[in-house]
Amino acid sequence: MYVRFTRYSLRLAAFAALVLIVSLGTTGCKPDLSNDQALALIQADYDHRAPAPMVLNLDQSGLQDGLTAKYWELSKIYPNNKLWADYKLTDAGKKLVKLEGGKDVIEWRQDPQGTFQYEITTIAPLKLKAREVKEIRDEIVPGVKGPGKVVVFMETKDLTALPDALQAIARNNPKNKIANKRQADMALENGAWVFHAIE
Repeated sequence: MYVRFTRYSLRLAAFAALVLIVSLGTTGCKPDLSNDQALALIQADYDHRAPAPMVLNLDQSGLQDGLTAKYWELSKIYPNNKLWADYKLTDAGKKLVKLEGGKDVIEWRQDPQGTFQYEITTIAPLKLKAREVKEIRDEIVPGVKGPGKVVVFMETKDLTALPDALQAIARNNPKNKIANKRQADMALENGAWVFHAIE
């Protein structure tokens, strides 16, 4: 009777230990991912990327702002079409923006509906910033073995490399996407969350 009880006790103890190990493996070893930690992981990836110039859509308001800032100046008018005009980049403007095809003249061809837009590209490369986590959720991440998380956040272009007037041109036109909602994938490796990819 004593031997049977001992074997049963050992089996029960082994089963209890197994349950404890599984429980620790599925709960205790999976740390939380805070908003600040998620942003830091995403920003570290952005910091390794080369900054890139930004293409700006120039509308009527932005055209006037550039005239006031002396980035370009009126060089030609069209008497038969008062909505058309040419604006030549100034020396100051050439240091800040470039035009398609290496031109130095903005060929403004406004239509009666006022929908005309002209594209200019910043000379200064702009960095990306990760801001404002919207959501963190558990999810199966493609290419990741084991637990994964998805972080929904706002990606913004850092305009601080641009002068104030050019920043205003960028911000005041809704077609210029300064901020975008993005999604980053995280993977749990060796007990810690690591950046995996941005979708």
